[in-house]
Amino acid sequence: MSPLLFLDFDDVLAIDPQYPSGRVLTALLRGKLDEVPELWENIFDKLARQNLLMLHEEFSPTYVISSSWAGMLSREQICEVLRRTKMQFVANDMHDEWKLPHLKVPERAADIEAWLHLHNQVSPRPFLILDDVISGHPIRNTRLEQYAVLCDAWSGFTDKNLEHAQMILRAQMNPTSPNNA
Repeated sequence: MSPLLFLDFDDVLAIDPQYPSGRVLTALLRGKLDEVPELWENIFDKLARQNLLMLHEEFSPTYVISSSWAGMLSREQICEVLRRTKMQFVANDMHDEWKLPHLKVPERAADIEAWLHLHNQVSPRPFLILDDVISGHPIRNTRLEQYAVLCDAWSGFTDKNLEHAQMILRAQMNPTSPNNA
C-alpha cells in the first residue's frame, strides 16, 4: 500500500518571493491562466519539483494537500495549478479526501491528527509530512515530528530534505532493514 504524503506548498515548493500565492489566485479569478506562462514556470521551485518527483517515483505516495491554498482553491483549481506547473503526478494521486479538515483553530498538527483519525485508522498507511518550519512549527514536540520534514523558508524541498524524507518513509515501509539504522 502506498504511503500518504501531506504536502504544503508555501516554503516547500513555492519559495520565490516574486511569485507569491496571491498571483495564482489572481490568475485563477481572472480566468487568464494562459496569459501568465512565467507564473506556472516559476511559482514552484525547479529543484523542489524535481525532488518531489524523485520521492514520487520511489514511493508512489497518495497526496493530501496540507497547504493554506486548499482553503482558497477547489480541488479542480489545485489540479489545474499542478498540471500547469508540471506536477500532474501529484494531481493524479491525490486522496479522495484531498485536503485537511482545517479545524476552527487552524493548527497544522491538529489538522493532520484529525485527518489521520478519520481516514487512516482501519488500514494504517505509512505517512510523511512535507511542511515548512513556520506553518509546521506546531508539529514540533508532537508524535508527528518523527514523520515530518520541515523545510527552511525560501529554501524549499532541498536535496538534504529529500534524503530525510526517503529515510522516514523507508523506515516505516521496511522497519527491519539494516539501511534504516
